[in-house]
Amino acid sequence: MKQPRFQDYTKEEWDKLTDDREELKKHRVSMDECVKGRLYKLACRNLSFGVYDGNKGFVGLRTKFRDEFLFTEIHWDEGPPFGTVEGMLDTGIDFDGKVDEYNTDLFYWLKKVEFRENMGE
Repeated sequence: MKQPRFQDYTKEEWDKLTDDREELKKHRVSMDECVKGRLYKLACRNLSFGVYDGNKGFVGLRTKFRDEFLFTEIHWDEGPPFGTVEGMLDTGIDFDGKVDEYNTDLFYWLKKVEFRENMGE
């Protein structure tokens, strides 16, 4: 089954879908279908967006006690207690670089993604 991407939606449909966590959970991409370096809109504990690292996880921006840092959440297919990413939408946008928690280019790229999402772009 081909997974929908944000280009398949109008802005209003995308906003409604991504604002509703329960609806977002229905759009789970299997780990086998995830593309390394691809940006996904996530339904999980700590991340709004994450880039698939090709090794069971999504690296995204986490905020804790006013600190922002890159953090990895694990794909739901890994099962409990580690699989915390319940839903994801393929944005069709790829990050061209190393995907890990230490890449400052990824940090600032994700900051731009979240800024644009918050500004409604």
